[in-house]
Amino acid sequence: GLSGIDGFDPIAPYSKPYNGASANPAVLTSLTEPRLGTTWTAQIATCSRPSANATVLYGYSAPAEGPAISYGKLLIDFGSPKQFDRVALVSAGLSAHSFNLPSNIALAGRVSYVQAFILGGGTVATNGLKAVPNF
Repeated sequence: GLSGIDGFDPIAPYSKPYNGASANPAVLTSLTEPRLGTTWTAQIATCSRPSANATVLYGYSAPAEGPAISYGKLLIDFGSPKQFDRVALVSAGLSAHSFNLPSNIALAGRVSYVQAFILGGGTVATNGLKAVPNF
C-alpha cells in the first residue's frame, strides 16, 4: 500500500531512528511519539562523553547520506527547509528537547528529519530520527 508521498505520511504519528552506514553513535531517541496537541520529547544519551555540556537538535525536511565530516556523518540535508533547531543542556548524562506540538491539521504528516550534535570536549554527530506528527 501507500506509505508516503514526498514528505507527507498520512498515518499515525511515529518516530524511527536511522543511521546511514552506522557511522554515528545511536544515542538519539524519541521518548514520546510526535502526537499533535501534546509534547514531543527527543533525548540524547551523552554518558559516553563525560565532557558533554550541551546538545543541539536540528530538524530539516529532507535526510542526507553523508558527507562524513570531522565529527561524524551528516544525516540531515542542510539545504532543505529548516523546521527547527534547539539547544539543551546536559544533566546526568542526558539531554532532552521537548516541543509543544500544536493541534494543527496543517502539521499532520509533515516529516521532519532530525539529528543531534553533542557539544563539549569536541563535537559529535548522532544518529538521525524520522519524526512524523499526526493526531
